[in-house]
Amino acid sequence: MENGTKISRWAYKLSVIASAAALITIGLFRLLPGGPEMDREMLSGHFFFKWIYMVFTPTTVSILLAVPGVALGILLLASLRKASLGRYAGIGGIVFFIWSLAFILSVPGIWMIGHGIPQTVLLISKDVPNLAISLRVWANSLNGLKA
Repeated sequence: MENGTKISRWAYKLSVIASAAALITIGLFRLLPGGPEMDREMLSGHFFFKWIYMVFTPTTVSILLAVPGVALGILLLASLRKASLGRYAGIGGIVFFIWSLAFILSVPGIWMIGHGIPQTVLLISKDVPNLAISLRVWANSLNGLKA
């Protein structure tokens, strides 16, 4: 049973690190020169975000999108060292990924058919496992489990 526990802990740590790495990388990519234009193409067609470019510059919008993702990634990594942070990282991840999924599912023109299979232009496949990881981080924190 001890080997199973070691593998489970290792898998948990690996999944949290992978989730955090994706969040930080995507967040930092938004801050690169091409990031604001990429975000603008995606957001300007969404009913909830049409107004945002009337209020903020594309660079400001990208920063507003990048900071929560990078902060959540750092918080997830910190939760590996301090289990009590898992509560905040888990809840933050749940909110972040549910919002991200809701956004992706509602962007006009985001869905296409490729080889007879519905696909999105965005990486929806990253949000579902990351939501599951966030749920696990939160559950571990509620149970007082350390990574």
